[in-house]
Amino acid sequence: MEKKDFVKNLTYLQSATSLTGKKYRLDKIFDGKIYFTRENKSQSETIYISELFELFTKERVLNTTVAKSYISGRVQSPAVAILNELKLKQNNYLTTVSALADEKEKIFKNETAKKSANNLKDETRFL
Repeated sequence: MEKKDFVKNLTYLQSATSLTGKKYRLDKIFDGKIYFTRENKSQSETIYISELFELFTKERVLNTTVAKSYISGRVQSPAVAILNELKLKQNNYLTTVSALADEKEKIFKNETAKKSANNLKDETRFL
């Protein structure tokens, strides 16, 4: 995934929840940072998008221990929660696209079968 697509996908997220149940509201993306607010807090915090992107593209396993190598400050848990939410949305999207493609194929096969049956009826009319 290219960085511009990564940033675009981040803009669709509104919130994220950590594996331990902590919730984060995603406020905005501005000036190379994602701004978020922890549940029951009023102060916004930031994570550099370049750090998130590097973690997202280089690591298969996402957890706070791994994130410490990529994410500066004390925002590893929200970073992992955001990336897990992003992966979940991507997986849901791919599942939906796959299901739609399967449905489209069934409809196409059904229509093709109907046309074949109609053509056969038309041909037997002349016999």
